Amino acid sequence: MAMISLSRTLIDFDVFFLTEFASCLPTVDQLLELSRHICLNWTRVGRHLKPEPVDETTISEIKSQHRRNSKEQALTMLEHWQCKHGVAATVDLLVEALVEADCKAQAQRVFGVETVLSIMKERHGRNERNHGRLIDEQELCLQAQKVGNNWKELARRLGVCSLAIEVIEIEVRDPRDRPWRMLYDWYSQRGSEVCLADVQRELQEIIREQT
Repeated sequence: MAMISLSRTLIDFDVFFLTEFASCLPTVDQLLELSRHICLNWTRVGRHLKPEPVDETTISEIKSQHRRNSKEQALTMLEHWQCKHGVAATVDLLVEALVEADCKAQAQRVFGVETVLSIMKERHGRNERNHGRLIDEQELCLQAQKVGNNWKELARRLGVCSLAIEVIEIEVRDPRDRPWRMLYDWYSQRGSEVCLADVQRELQEIIREQT
C-alpha cells in the first residue's frame, strides 16, 4: 500500500514538473511563427542566444542548406538552439535575445506584450541583484590595456567561441589591438548583462594561475 502511494506521489510530481517546465519552453507553433517575423534578422538573434550563441560555423551551414529561404534558415536556427540546449532553451532566454537583437516588436507579437515586459523587468532586477556595476566602453578600454597577451585565455573564460578568436587574429593585425576587439565584441554581444566584475574576476584568476 505504501509503495502504491509513493508511486502515485512520484507520478503526480512528474506530471506537475513537466507541466510547469513545459510552460517555460517555446512551442513548435511559436518557433514557426517567430521564424516568419525574424527571417531578415535571424543571424543577429542567433548570436545573442543563451546559454550560448549559435556559432558562426552553424550559421554558415544553415545558410548553405537553405539558400534563398530566409524563413527556413530562421526556423532551422531556432530548432538547432532548442535541440542543443533542451530544457535550458527557455522562452525567457529567447525573448532576451530578441530584445538584444532589436527584435522586441517581434517578441511581443509572438509571446505577448505582457510576457515580454515581465521577462525584461525580471532581467533588470536580476542584473541589479547579481551582476554588480555594469561596464561601459571607457572601462572596457581600460580593461583591454590590462589584458595584454592573456586576451585569448580571457576570451575563453568569458565564453567567446574559438572561431571568433580566430577571426580576431586574422582581422586585427596589431596584437596590441586584439584585447580591445575581443572585449568590444563580447560587450556588444552580451549587452546589458556585461559587468566590470566579470572581467576583473577572470583576469585576476588568470594572473593568479600564472604566478
